[in-house]
Order: sequence, then C-alpha cells, then structure tokens
Amino acid sequence: MKKLTARIASDTGLLILAGLVVLGALSLLFGWIVNDSWSVNQNQYSIETGQTPLRPLNAETPVRQRIPGITGQVTDVTFIADLQGRPAGDVTLAIMQGDSTLAVMEMPLDGVSNGGALTFRPDEPIAADGDLTLGITVRQTAGDASFSLRYGDAAEMERYDDTMRNPGGLTVAGSTVEGQLAVTLRYASPSGAMLLYWIAVGVLAAAWIAVVLLYKRNRRLQRVTFLWVLMEETRRYKYLISQLVLRDFNHKYRQSVLGVLWSFLNPLLTMTVQYLVFSYLFHNAIENFPVYLMTGIVFFNFFNEASTLAMQSVTGNAGLIKKVYMPRYIYPLSKVLFALLNVTITLIPLFVMILITGVPVTRAALLLPLPLLGIACFALGLGMILATMNVFFRDTAFLWNIVVLLWTYMTPLFYPESIIPASWLRFYHLNPMYQFIYFIRCILLQGVTPQPRTYLICLLYAAVPLLLGFLVFRKKQNDFIYYL
Repeated sequence: MKKLTARIASDTGLLILAGLVVLGALSLLFGWIVNDSWSVNQNQYSIETGQTPLRPLNAETPVRQRIPGITGQVTDVTFIADLQGRPAGDVTLAIMQGDSTLAVMEMPLDGVSNGGALTFRPDEPIAADGDLTLGITVRQTAGDASFSLRYGDAAEMERYDDTMRNPGGLTVAGSTVEGQLAVTLRYASPSGAMLLYWIAVGVLAAAWIAVVLLYKRNRRLQRVTFLWVLMEETRRYKYLISQLVLRDFNHKYRQSVLGVLWSFLNPLLTMTVQYLVFSYLFHNAIENFPVYLMTGIVFFNFFNEASTLAMQSVTGNAGLIKKVYMPRYIYPLSKVLFALLNVTITLIPLFVMILITGVPVTRAALLLPLPLLGIACFALGLGMILATMNVFFRDTAFLWNIVVLLWTYMTPLFYPESIIPASWLRFYHLNPMYQFIYFIRCILLQGVTPQPRTYLICLLYAAVPLLLGFLVFRKKQNDFIYYL
C-alpha cells in the first residue's frame, strides 16, 4: 500500500510539472504574439460611408472636419479621394486641438487614385486628449483636373448614431456642409490587458494542479466520474476514430482523377467566380479583396462541411451502430476531424494567395489554430444537436441546407460590413461565424491580434454550443437504435 501511494505521489508530481511546463511555454509564446496589441487599446473612429464627392477643392476651399472625443496616440488618418483627370500638386493635413496645431503632414497627388485611400501617417504618434479638428487644404498645379474628398451626406449619415454623425462638424470654405467626411482615424491608448492575462495564466496553473490532484484522488479511491469515463473512452477508441477519418478521406477522393488536388482547386475556383461577380461592387470598398474573399470562403466552407457531415454521421452509420458498440459521439467527432484535416490542406492555396497579393505575414498568423479550433468546437456542438434531430426528424437535412444558405448571406464573406445599417449591427455581430472570420481576418489581413473581448466572445461561441450539443446528444443517444 505504501509503494502504491508513493508511486501515485511520484506520478502526480511529474504530471503537474509536465503540465506547468507546457502551460508556461504556450503562455510565453502567446504573450510574445499579443504583447504589442494588448499593451495598448487599438481604437478607431471610422465613418466608412462616403460615396458623394465634395466640390472640387483648391487653396481657396479649405476643409475642416471635427472629430469628437479622441484620447490617445493618433497613428494615422485616412480619407477617400475623388479625382477627375490626373491632378498634380499636393494636399496638406493639419491636426488641431483647440488653438494648437499638433501636426502638419503633406502628400503629393500623383500617387492618389480615384476612390482610393488617402492615408496620412505621422513620423511619431500624435498625443491627443479631446476633440480634434482635421484641416485639409489642396494646392493644385494642373489645369482641367480636379481633386476632392468623398463624404457621407445627411441621408447616408442616418446609419450612424448622433456622435458619429457629428452634425455641424464639416465645413468647406467656412460654410457648414450637412454630413461628414469618409474618414478613419486610428489611435492607441494604454491598456491593462496583459496584466489580466498573466493573472489568468496563474489561475489556469492553479486549476491544473487542482484537477490533477482530484483525478489522482478519485483514482486512488476508485471513484468513476463522467470526465474519467469520457477520457478513457476517447483513449480506448482513438484508433477507431483515426480509421473513420481515414475512411472518409479515402472515400471523398476515390475514383477522382485530381484527388486531393480538389482541396486546392475548390476554394480557388469558388473565389474566382465570386471575385468576378462581386469585385465590381466591392473591390474599392475592401482592401486586399481577393484575400478578404478567400478567407471568408475557406473558413465558412469548413464550418458548413463539418456541421453537415456531423449532422449526417449517425444516420449514415446506422449499419455500424446496430452491429458494433462504441460511444455514439465518436461518429460526429470523426466527421469534424475529417473536415479539419480537409481545411488544413486548403490553407496552402490561401497562403499562396496571401503571398501573391503581397499581404504581409506577421507573427499574429501563428494564432490561426485558435479560430480553427473554435470553429471546429462550434460545428461539433451544433452538429451533435443536428445529428440528434436528424435521427427523429429526417427533414432536418433539407431545412439545414436552407439555414446554411441564409447564414452565408448573413456573414460578410464577399461584402463589407459597412453596408449594414447601424441599427442592425448589434444583432449582426451575434452571428458566431462573423466573430470567427473577423478574428481570422485580423491576424491574416491586418497582421494584428484582436483585442481580448474578441477572444472571450469566440471562446463562448465555441464552448457553450459544444457543451449544449454534447448534453443533448448524450441524453438521446440510447434512443437512436429504435429509429435507425
């Protein structure tokens, strides 16, 4: 008995140490990736609606735009240019606060395109505390060409609240214009997120120690818990799970001339078709539109495939379920793992597209497994609920196809979020796939990690459906045999 106790104590110490080492390594890696973004809050004042050009601007028509409530370090200011012909000269931006001029920046008009972004970046961030005024003056040297800026008129501003609409904030040559410039102003302010992060790491370390001690105690007392049974079943049937995944993989590409190459071609061909259809409408409104479009296609298709296959997993394996006993949850789990394997292959053409279009790859791209895992958990939880419904109500599959089609258009795969009315945005952001795809576009397109709030939202959308789906599936699984 003493030897058994000593062995358990020794194993416990090694298990705790191994877990703490892994947790420490992953925490340091994650902290290194997110430190720059989480040490400060990356804020943005943005009025993206702006299809109407102001009158042609010159030295006699200075533009003033008031931006309310900016506290932090201003890093860049972006406008949307409107050109007629090929104007020459330069445009000057002055950033003012009260009677003080904080910065003056100048840019030549030669490299500006019609409908393109006109971005001013100061050499050093500009400290601001309160309302700012942006002053734009233009000096042109070409005769018949003209330069202007786009703005949202009073009707377009209805999608924004009163603060963002900023009534009376835009003047041209001293006269008030109803509306506001299409402007994006980014600024950073100090954040305590990293301190909270390391506190959370400490809590996770303490939780790991508690779980190991509880596990060893239950093992010594020979207490069987639900978590213990789940872990033991997964370990016992891991070979069978791998064989089910391999079977699905071989079945998908059997008798196919191109085989696995279809995993490369499918997103590329889909992206090409949608690019030809939607590029005319949204190309100027979305930076790096091909990568924006392809990220939406790849990851939404992953969710669609994983959830649909999981929904069909029980009815599709009815013969096996009637003959062989094994935990029923293995069937939807193997389908989601197969979809995860498939999307991993699909990531290769996505990164090729990123390299071809010149989108910089930063260390934030190392976070890609997190949203992938989140989508997989969300699809598995939802798939378990759908699989349960599909056993008792076979029309579930047909209804799900309609739901997915509607879900596709409710997610910004090929259109910008800016076309959604402001009054709808709160409900629009409840879409789980919006949050996951937003996370992915942050790390791949913008090269930055999202703010902590996005992590928490994605964690909830992954964990809650997974838990709910598992509980529903587990409660009804014993009745499956009567309806298969």
